[in-house]
Amino acid sequence: MDSKKQGNQMSSLKVKNFRKNPQRKFISVHIITSPKDNRIILTKSISYKDCVVEVGFNSDGLTKIFNKYEPRCIRAALIHDKICDGTISTTTGERIPRKTGDEYFLELLKLDGVGWLKRKRYFWAVSAYRIATFKK
Repeated sequence: MDSKKQGNQMSSLKVKNFRKNPQRKFISVHIITSPKDNRIILTKSISYKDCVVEVGFNSDGLTKIFNKYEPRCIRAALIHDKICDGTISTTTGERIPRKTGDEYFLELLKLDGVGWLKRKRYFWAVSAYRIATFKK
């Protein structure tokens, strides 16, 4: 079946968490991928610290930059995108600053087993995108 007839595809990305969990348990991120426009839609909510990403959140998941899904980066990308969209903290009730979103992005990449060089590369790529699109 070609990708035009398939429409959205349901997938569950399982990421080995080597850094934080020595038993190498998996972190599940449930998403629907759209081959038509390279977007991902979250089908099960996720959270990190004071940020919650609800079901239905739509993101590019780094695909515009790297043209493929890196499973270990999806959770970090979703949390970062949600914060950049102006999410409200679950603890303070105020908007989470973009700088905090950048910190969470790097922390999650590290927790999900992304190496130092790739973490820096991804961080600078999302920073360059923000600068190129004039986002604060």
